[in-house]
Amino acid sequence: VKYRVTLGRGSPLHNKRLRIEEGILENVKFRIYYTDGSGTIQGLPTNTLSVIKDKSGSNWDISVRIDKMDDTHFCFLSRGDLVVGIWKDGAPFVRVGSSHYPNSNIAVRVDKNEPVSAPEKTGFTNAQAARIVEQLSKGKSLLTRYQEWPNQSYKDKSIELFGFPQAWAILQKIFNSVKLK
Repeated sequence: VKYRVTLGRGSPLHNKRLRIEEGILENVKFRIYYTDGSGTIQGLPTNTLSVIKDKSGSNWDISVRIDKMDDTHFCFLSRGDLVVGIWKDGAPFVRVGSSHYPNSNIAVRVDKNEPVSAPEKTGFTNAQAARIVEQLSKGKSLLTRYQEWPNQSYKDKSIELFGFPQAWAILQKIFNSVKLK
């Protein structure tokens, strides 16, 4: 693990020091920014975490959101059409796609497991989300499906799950270490 402090981008008047942790967890590269908990985890074996060299959307991105009204927080990973995270109460959640066609379904399938589907209106239940996260942690590939507005045709995306177990472990550490002001 390597730590570094650098100046942020922008004009010299707006520069801020950034504390960054970079390292390798179980042969998967990661970069975490201490300023806001955001980061990137390697999503393909050939990726380097370079914004220039890696194909856009091929790594796991981490985000942390703090609710200023009640000072709670939630964290999530995103890659392609998939968002996997931890709610304010510690429960996992899974989302697929956006701008869903009304009254359609969303679905995921990890490897050759049974597909898990839910109404777009309510999304996956806590039990379904927990089962999906467990499958993602052990799987090799994921297929997502949803119908996007205004077209009613299926939108299928395939995602390689390289780095997901490490990304999930890092996300849990970030969730448990967020210091609220």
